[in-house]
Amino acid sequence: MNPINIEQATAKELLSYFQQKLDEEAREHKKNGQLVCWSASVAPPEMCVTMDIAMVYPETHAAGIAARKGSPDMLDVASQKGYSIDNCSYARTNFGYLELLKEYARTGVKSEKLAKSPGADVPLPDLVITCNNICNTLLKWYENIAADLRIPCIIIDVPFNHDVPIPDYAKRYIVKQFEHAITQLEGITGKQFDYDKFLEVQE
Repeated sequence: MNPINIEQATAKELLSYFQQKLDEEAREHKKNGQLVCWSASVAPPEMCVTMDIAMVYPETHAAGIAARKGSPDMLDVASQKGYSIDNCSYARTNFGYLELLKEYARTGVKSEKLAKSPGADVPLPDLVITCNNICNTLLKWYENIAADLRIPCIIIDVPFNHDVPIPDYAKRYIVKQFEHAITQLEGITGKQFDYDKFLEVQE
């Protein structure tokens, strides 16, 4: 990747740069036998990054495919697989891509639809992580990916907040959700969570 001047780049240039950087990291991780996570945009990535897991964001990925006119092929594949048109178009674009990527992984041959789809070059995940604080679609979307690929699914349950300030019991519940996710990541990676590195990642 070409370097970029962060201070002078436009928002579009920055978005393109960091998206390419994430995708390249995911490809390198997969090539080197390291883990790749498909993550909902609202799930906290810092825990996975601390464990040296590369991140891919299917919502952003699907939007990128759509922006480059590549989603009709993905939606067609998803429809053939039985996904209803009533489902979220981001999810259906991702499901179509998933099917084509599975076929590529199985055969070693890129289908015409996958080969011509712009921006569709990210690897299959080894785990998925999501939250439920945007929409309920995310839960079934990521549970479906996990079931289809037989990989771990980490779900961070976020209680709806009716009050301001946020009550202490809700904060304690979220802390427990994060702690459970960390325990799951330790089991998946076989490594102990490094809290000093976690703070550095957050910085």
